[in-house]
Amino acid sequence: MEERTKTIAAITILVGIVVLIVIVIGIMLSGKKVISPVPAEGSIKIIFISPTQIPTVAASASATPKTPSGR
Repeated sequence: MEERTKTIAAITILVGIVVLIVIVIGIMLSGKKVISPVPAEGSIKIIFISPTQIPTVAASASATPKTPSGR
């Protein structure tokens, strides 16, 4: 039983190596250039601007305007 397990493991490894070689040869023969998602240098300039905080005006607690004292 142990010899059978070793034989199956060896065949699996050999098949894996053959598949890997076929994939590498296929890539080399296809001759297609891999297109990069990053544009060529200087073709696009992107400026990241972080938003600045805008000061907020707090509303007063009273709804009526204050009158000067002494009137």
